[in-house]
Amino acid sequence: MKATGNRTSVCNRATGELHGEGRNVKEVLANTSYDTYKIFRHLAGGGIKPVIKVRIKAVITGNRARDEVVMAIREN
Repeated sequence: MKATGNRTSVCNRATGELHGEGRNVKEVLANTSYDTYKIFRHLAGGGIKPVIKVRIKAVITGNRARDEVVMAIREN
């Protein structure tokens, strides 16, 4: 798949195409540029575990999926 467009549309197309092929997406691995609340919400809504490196000064904001990642990093 060619990655063109904004990060959210790329994420939507990638997970949608894999589901359309009968594949079950369990995790999405991405770099810090994908650390957006919208992407975390999208993945959590589809039952997909986000494996996304969050920014160094990430804060807990009420976005449950992202906050779990931030808290896990703080514990280590």
